[in-house]
Amino acid sequence: MDKTNPATNQKNAQSPYASFLKETMIPVREEVQEHLNKPLAWGTFPDLQEMNTLEESGDLPIETGYSVAEDGSVTVAVKTPMPNTTPQMWDWWFGWHGSEDARYQLWHPKAHLTAEWEDGRTDHCYIGRNSVIKEYIGKNLLDALIQFKSPIDFGFSAASINQKEDAVYICARIGHPTFPVEFC
Repeated sequence: MDKTNPATNQKNAQSPYASFLKETMIPVREEVQEHLNKPLAWGTFPDLQEMNTLEESGDLPIETGYSVAEDGSVTVAVKTPMPNTTPQMWDWWFGWHGSEDARYQLWHPKAHLTAEWEDGRTDHCYIGRNSVIKEYIGKNLLDALIQFKSPIDFGFSAASINQKEDAVYICARIGHPTFPVEFC
């Protein structure tokens, strides 16, 4: 499936971010590709009630893969090495990217099509706000609402989230933009 949109490409060519938009995607890392082929057992990753275990230093036994519960719930984890990227950069990005399609497309130009803050504001705050997006997940085009939440809502401690030089916890629920349905 060709995910290119001539109107989007023309708009992006005139964007101030055009020089940063890379049409060539790096290949999926071999480790990640291996984990896409078969789901892991449910319970391999921490439940929502156990998210605070991520505050502990060090790696988890398995950090890349997915699992599917009997009720159809899905947990996905992908460790993505990003050398020279700080927690502050991540925090800034999530506030910055949501007010322009071209900014959102910088993350994944072939999958990410549109993004806008539901409240219409353009400031860089994201916690407590909803981002209305359109993107491809695999071959499926998805309209979604990313509901950014406080890390405290996910069980992270105030002490941990205030250690901004060590980590940033970007927490969200995914739902539908017009129906009262949460995907996770």
